[in-house]
Amino acid sequence: MFRENVRHAVHGLVVLPILLAGIALGIWSFVLGVQAESLPRVLLSVGIVLLFLIGLAGLFMVQPNQGRVLQLFGDYRGTVRAPGLRWANPSTASAASRCACATSTAPSSR
Repeated sequence: MFRENVRHAVHGLVVLPILLAGIALGIWSFVLGVQAESLPRVLLSVGIVLLFLIGLAGLFMVQPNQGRVLQLFGDYRGTVRAPGLRWANPSTASAASRCACATSTAPSSR
């Protein structure tokens, strides 16, 4: 029998400014490294920018009354049901697929 594992992903509006600031820092460091003609600094800057760009791949949107399945190498890791912009580990979020969430409705009394 399949049992759903509800996961709580980090709110995307918390992570997005951090990722964008990291990319800006990496670009700024790259420019300073080029001006100083420092190869190690340029390479470190490129690595920083790539790391934060990979982090952006972890952002995903969950619509109301829907969920997002998180998979890691094909194995089920959980479902995110909280609506809005969310962030999860990019290796799980990139393999995520959407799932329709059943909503319970109470019968109306007339």
